[in-house]
Amino acid sequence: MVSDDIACATTFLFVPGDRPQLVGKALTSDAAFLIVDLEDAVDSTRKHHAREAIAQLSPDPRIGIRINPWGTPDWEKDIALLQHCSPSFLVPTKCESADELHELHGRIGRKMNLLPLIETARAVDRLTDIGQVEGVVRLCFGSIDMALDLDCDDDWEPLGWIRSQLVWASRVSGLAGPVDGVTVELNDDEKLTAAASAARRWGFRGKLLIHPRQVSIAAAAFQPSRKELDWARSIVADVSGDGARAIGGQMIDRPVIARARRLLREQERNRVSPSNQAGAP
Repeated sequence: MVSDDIACATTFLFVPGDRPQLVGKALTSDAAFLIVDLEDAVDSTRKHHAREAIAQLSPDPRIGIRINPWGTPDWEKDIALLQHCSPSFLVPTKCESADELHELHGRIGRKMNLLPLIETARAVDRLTDIGQVEGVVRLCFGSIDMALDLDCDDDWEPLGWIRSQLVWASRVSGLAGPVDGVTVELNDDEKLTAAASAARRWGFRGKLLIHPRQVSIAAAAFQPSRKELDWARSIVADVSGDGARAIGGQMIDRPVIARARRLLREQERNRVSPSNQAGAP
């Protein structure tokens, strides 16, 4: 099922909706999913061109759409578009309440896979309500807009508490780990690797991307490293039960064993998934 694939995916690549020629190119990339954008990537004078282009796209299970904020005139026009096309998922922009998502489903007339973008302080205050709406598959972090809303730097220190809240709310809501925000530097591989690696350490399990060249770098950062896998194999190989014991100078008990097994399952899932083929360092 597409929702299961979305829950496991690590890479989500934005494509401007008014540039349909880029959609075909993006589909040749290794991105797990594409998000065809009707919001910030499209000039306000070209949003109708973007809707016309999206209406002509061939159905593809890898394609979702980011729609404009709830209650705006462009949101109403996006709803009208969705009466005539069926993307694999929707990314509701600046989502701030469960009611917005219920209304979205009601207006479209069907349930859809949803990846709400959390971009404001008000949204953080309602995270668990948003996460428990039927159809929500992942929570996504709009870090740039969040920094704007809070009047702070778009950096890990000022936004760290917000990121932790997304990870916590995802767990409480029974969702896969959230999807972290974009890295705007297109040619700084070191910064992208650091950002994606930090996101994984904090409990995120995917990242929003803005250029195809970022895909393989981000995907690799979300894979268990060779060191982690060697550690996990050594723990599992020496386990005859789940009680506490010392292995290699380290105290090993049930949660440690569970983490080792989870890492090995994650590696196996990534190995067989065609959308996550980048190798781990």
